[in-house]
Amino acid sequence: MEWILRLECRDTNRVLHQRDVTKRECPTDVLRPEGVGLSLLDAKVLLRSIQWNLVRDHAAHHAAAGRVAHYWNIVDSQSENTECL
Repeated sequence: MEWILRLECRDTNRVLHQRDVTKRECPTDVLRPEGVGLSLLDAKVLLRSIQWNLVRDHAAHHAAAGRVAHYWNIVDSQSENTECL
């Protein structure tokens, strides 16, 4: 059995794009507790991938619209006063 987790970006019920976040093969012949669901490490990796894709798409959407998030302005002004972030 194969599971595919797909993120779909929509704007007013119109699909802008789809992205497969992960594919996971699950054996169907043997059912063991350690083989059911996600391990903690797998879950953390999956959540990181989802978050990364959402932030990237959200930032790209704002950039395409000519808008800059207030947070980035704060980071840019602070980076001038520090050697390393």
